[in-house]
Amino acid sequence: GGLWAPGTVNSFVWDDRDGDGKQDNNEPGIAGATVQLRKASNGSKVDETQTNANGIATFNNVSADEAFYLEFIRPSKHARAPEGNGQEHQDSDADENTGKSENFEAGRGSDQITHIDGGFFSPGSIESYVWDDADGDGKQDNSENGVQGVKVQLRKASNGSKIAEETTDANGVVTFNDVTAYEDVYLEYIEPSGYSFTDEDKGPEHQDSDANIITGKTSDFTFNKGNETITTYDAGLIWNVAIKRVNDDRLEVSLTPEVYPNPSNGVFTIENISNFRTLSIIDMTGKVIYQVRLDELSETTINIQNPVTGAYMIRLDGNGQTVSTPIFIR
Repeated sequence: GGLWAPGTVNSFVWDDRDGDGKQDNNEPGIAGATVQLRKASNGSKVDETQTNANGIATFNNVSADEAFYLEFIRPSKHARAPEGNGQEHQDSDADENTGKSENFEAGRGSDQITHIDGGFFSPGSIESYVWDDADGDGKQDNSENGVQGVKVQLRKASNGSKIAEETTDANGVVTFNDVTAYEDVYLEYIEPSGYSFTDEDKGPEHQDSDANIITGKTSDFTFNKGNETITTYDAGLIWNVAIKRVNDDRLEVSLTPEVYPNPSNGVFTIENISNFRTLSIIDMTGKVIYQVRLDELSETTINIQNPVTGAYMIRLDGNGQTVSTPIFIR
């Protein structure tokens, strides 16, 4: 009787740069990716190879009439593309969780199997801009300059751990390269001495500030396609002017905040705060026990829950000013 000769498996591993799970003509293969051939009956490894410069993994002398599957090992900092999103020879066949394909077999002599492929998202990069918001409107204007030497941290959204830290260059730009794909992250801008953060989300996406004015943190984001560059997260800074200039040409009046009753039982009213954006209450050890954005307050009465008797400092920040005034809790 006749026998079926062993077959060949050719598999393509590629960088899914538009994130759609389909192989496009402009998407390159990934060199050096590990692919394993395993028996479907017990999962044992039959062979292992690495993709060539074009992203092709080849297995020769694959036994005919026996079921196998491929396991695509996720390269470092890559994420798996969606499975089964295109036609048979244009989609990714690697399970998004396990990296395993469905079972297949060489069903005839010298069979050539070429339809089992694996798509990945390669690591991305972040470019962020930190600028001096001279007019305090929260928008990047052509006349406003970048701020050099600002520390920016890339952190995991899952636990806040620091992945990397970089410092802005002479143009106020900071870059993070080789950022793991499909992992939620955020940026944290470290406020330089003498500055505070400008208002966030006051303009179009590429022209606003994304740093929270209290924490300096952005919202979470992720890379959901291969080799992506994210450029939409920036931070504006306002210089804190300690002394207002008063002369014949210009008179600036800054009203002193008024707090009453003082001492209080933790419930008090504060007035003359329209020029400020944030209010912090700080104990004598320097710990912030209360903090709020003033545009989120419906009234100027503050209620500190379960206060401890003692002296505190109220600090008001915004519009180029930082003002502190004491309060006593009894």
